[in-house]
Amino acid sequence: MTRPSECDALRVHGWLSETAETFRNAVLERCVPRRFARGETLYRAGDEAGGLYGLVDGAFGVMVDPGASAPFLGILARPGFWIGEASVITRGPRAIGIVATRDSLVAHLPLRQWDAIVRAEPEAWRWLAYLTLRNELLALAVIDALRQRGAEGRLAAILAVLVMGADAGEKSSNSKGGTVVEISQDDLASMANLSRSTAGRVLDSFEACSLIKRSYRTLNILDLEGLKRRRT
Repeated sequence: MTRPSECDALRVHGWLSETAETFRNAVLERCVPRRFARGETLYRAGDEAGGLYGLVDGAFGVMVDPGASAPFLGILARPGFWIGEASVITRGPRAIGIVATRDSLVAHLPLRQWDAIVRAEPEAWRWLAYLTLRNELLALAVIDALRQRGAEGRLAAILAVLVMGADAGEKSSNSKGGTVVEISQDDLASMANLSRSTAGRVLDSFEACSLIKRSYRTLNILDLEGLKRRRT
């Protein structure tokens, strides 16, 4: 069971914060806190169903497995993000993988605990459907970003998804009003389907125009509207 101090982010940010209080409490009372080191895998595509995961602190990378080629980072998730709903519905193997891109604290709701909630909370399935919709809309935003033909427009769109793809709990702001996104250039290039060198040149251009500010494994998004105008 999670202690209140451990799950505060999930109460006030993301999917769970938008659900009914009785359901929210039922979920958090049954969650098990788990810690993952950066680079550690929570689950892989093909693993058996295993319940929901909510990110309390740190960052998730959603790894999409395209089949014959190596998995790639599809979405970078921040605190307040929940995942795992597909296998809860189907009881089949995981369709995607999840990896911690930072040292992370996670709330795990095992499948048997979800089933206990469903028996007591008839509205539980509606809330899970809402989570499914949220995650589908985020995935569609990534797909739309990848449809941008030019490298500059595509990377600008991906950065916009990272900033706007979830609520305020999944990003952090600094004293200058920018939005801080913790992601390596390699992972960002992978998300945008660009080479590292091409992504680097585009980021150089964005930084020269004061749209972003880079530091080690971190991007500060200074001008989101300016980035949106770079979309083709």
